[in-house]
Amino acid sequence: MKQYFRPALIISFGLFILMAIIWSLISINRYYQFNTFYYDFGIFDMAIWKMAHFQVPTIEHYTIGGSWIFGDHFSPALVFLAPLYWFTSRQEVMFVTQALFAAAAGWVLYLAAHRLTKCLTYRFPRSGVSYFTL
Repeated sequence: MKQYFRPALIISFGLFILMAIIWSLISINRYYQFNTFYYDFGIFDMAIWKMAHFQVPTIEHYTIGGSWIFGDHFSPALVFLAPLYWFTSRQEVMFVTQALFAAAAGWVLYLAAHRLTKCLTYRFPRSGVSYFTL
């Protein structure tokens, strides 16, 4: 059984890396062409930047004023993104992180299908490849 799993594991990990790179490039390209939702992106970017610099994550809303980010957009996962801003202050790091997590979901899907299905022939196309072709 190991002989069937090893090449498929390597191929699925290669697809994970390939799709992470492609999705990162697409997201960054859209960002450079002003094709992102800058209002929402700016809210989360400023909140993560403030958390990274150990400040209270308030957002300057044009109608509400300075409100706490977790009162308006409750996303506790933003705390885990804050250390990325210790290494760089560029906003593109959020797009790369988003692409990495989206591509990792396909690889986890493959590993789950490998563990749950017993059919060796159709295991790989049914899980990882079908996710990456979406």
